[in-house]
Amino acid sequence: MQLVFFQQFMAGRGFKVMDHIAYGKEGDFPVHVRFPGKGTAKSVVVTFTTAQNMWKVVAKPLRRTLKGAARATAVNNYITVTIPLDEAGAAEVYPAVIRAVLQVFGACGVTPPSTCPICKQPGCDVYVHYQNGYQPAHQRCLQAQMANAKQAAYKNAVSGNYALGILGGILGGLLATVPSILTIWFAETIYSLLFALIPLGVYYGYKLFGGKLDRTPLVLSIVLSVLSVYFIQIVLIIMTFILEYGAPFGEAMQLTGIVLGQMEAWTEITLNSGMAFLFAGLGIFFTWGIISQTMETPLKSMQQVLDTMTPIGPAPAAAAPAEPAAAPVSAGEDGAPRQL
Repeated sequence: MQLVFFQQFMAGRGFKVMDHIAYGKEGDFPVHVRFPGKGTAKSVVVTFTTAQNMWKVVAKPLRRTLKGAARATAVNNYITVTIPLDEAGAAEVYPAVIRAVLQVFGACGVTPPSTCPICKQPGCDVYVHYQNGYQPAHQRCLQAQMANAKQAAYKNAVSGNYALGILGGILGGLLATVPSILTIWFAETIYSLLFALIPLGVYYGYKLFGGKLDRTPLVLSIVLSVLSVYFIQIVLIIMTFILEYGAPFGEAMQLTGIVLGQMEAWTEITLNSGMAFLFAGLGIFFTWGIISQTMETPLKSMQQVLDTMTPIGPAPAAAAPAEPAAAPVSAGEDGAPRQL
């Protein structure tokens, strides 16, 4: 199935289509339908948002009803149905599976959500993709969150302080090296995941101390993550003088200063820290989605949420509520679902 066909097919069912995802209703349930490929796909992934986590109740009858024609899973109150689909059979297969799912929901007492995820109150006037699924909400609550995001961005742009932010980033990065230092010293093991704490420590330290959230914390996180490799090695040298040779702290610091005053020591540290540098790079990679956030990130995220917003209205005709009893669905000879 081509992406263009998916977009046209879901638009024909009254859905709001945004690239690879379509937003709408099936029966009384808000759903979002995802096209899992780039240009082509062999299935669509339909996620129903329900009022409560009813998976234990609905799992067996739903799987029995679908009988291999579709695959159902759930996370919390989001029930996902993966439907094998091609262009030739879409007009018959998709509605058949949806009808079967809705019939099971009705028989098992599964209900759609009715309260806003922000204020937890009823009386919602829009559907929106918020958090993990498409669900009802108050437009005023969403607009308030956008206003708060704009206010926070403006405040940071006006009062953000580079000097305090850098200080916080340095302190946060130093604190984040402690787990790596302890595991290297006591377990003689280096863990890549612990190095991911370092750029996070720098970023959140910078943010906590009120630094301006432009690209500065990203650059600072990268630079200090690399420098942390040398800091860890220096701390280990100091610990060696204290714990293995019994030197007092002051003397250990003096001896370490003498060692580091020789270029050969820095060369040896660099050559012997290849794995640590690799792990520092992986730590930056793993945390990139966080440390690259700026003051504009919440605004962009909230705008993406608002772009999915649609008024609450009657369900499309093609998605009318199904009969009370579930009619089993199974795969026919051509692999398409059919009613039994």
